[in-house]
Order: sequence, then structure tokens, then C-alpha cells
Amino acid sequence: MLGAAYISGNLGVPQDSAQGIAWTIKAADKGDSDAEFRLAFYYDNGVGVDIDEASAEAWYVRSANDGNATSADILGQKYDQGNGVLKDPAKSFHWYLKAAEAGLPDAEKKVAEAYAGGRGVALDEVSAYAWTKIGLVGPALSSSEDRDAELLALNALKARLTPQQVSQGDALAAQLMQAHKG
Repeated sequence: MLGAAYISGNLGVPQDSAQGIAWTIKAADKGDSDAEFRLAFYYDNGVGVDIDEASAEAWYVRSANDGNATSADILGQKYDQGNGVLKDPAKSFHWYLKAAEAGLPDAEKKVAEAYAGGRGVALDEVSAYAWTKIGLVGPALSSSEDRDAELLALNALKARLTPQQVSQGDALAAQLMQAHKG
């Protein structure tokens, strides 16, 4: 928090990027996933430091592994698009899954799409159905158009599945949602 205050010049401290980075590194070195995320963001965007994609990636990984779902989602995007890293569908899926398991709706959608298209993971329409369903019953979608699109995707998947597969997808969705509540 103090690091971010120095970076922005808030909370009654003068704007001082060097102090901000130093305080953020101290917190990140103690395993503070939010500080790790901020440090990754700073390196990724040249805030108070020169842009350093390798350092950004390393801090995003550390933050994601320490439980920061936003960092995992950003890593999924980076590997999906080849932004600052080599494009790697399997790594992209790994990080999107970590973010989805933490309940990030955009990551849940990306995981469903990956399973449906076999991108970075084996094609698995039952899992695609489950993750699409989770996206519908989880936090509210940003618009009714998003909800309609997800319902169409769910119904399209359901139409391709046998009744047994739909039951398996429903059970998997329930199991995954229960795991994320605890």
C-alpha cells in the first residue's frame, strides 16, 4: 500500500517512483500477492521502472501462484495473444483455468472456449458445457447480450451432448462450484 502511495503521490506522501518501487519490492518479497501483482504491472507498463517483460512475467507468475486470480488471468491473456511471451495455448489454458477456479467470469468463459475448441487442452465438450454453465450461474454477466450469448453457447453444446453427458456436465459444474465456495 505504501509503495502504491509513493508511485501515485497519494495518502499524504510525495510522488516518488524510486521509493514506491522499493516499498513494493519489500512487500512482494514477503509474499504479498497484491504487491507482486503491482510490481508485475509496473514492469509490464513502465510505471516507475523501465518496461521489462521478463520481470513482469516472473512477478505475475509469483503473484498468481500466491493466489492472485487477476495475475493468472493476465498470464492467460499474455500466452493466448503472445503479448510479451511466446504464444502458448497450453500455458494460456493453465493460467485461465487457475483464474477460472478462483471465480473470474472472463476466465471461466475462456476455459469453456478452450475445452470446446481443443485449444491448449484436449477437446472436451462435457467440460466446456460445465464451464459455460458456471459462467451463467456465477457473478452477473456484464450485459443481457452477454447472458444471451452464453445461453446460446450452452444450448449449442447441450444439443451435441447425450443425456448422460449433460448429466455429467451438470455434476461437474456443481462439483466445481462447490469447490470454489470452500
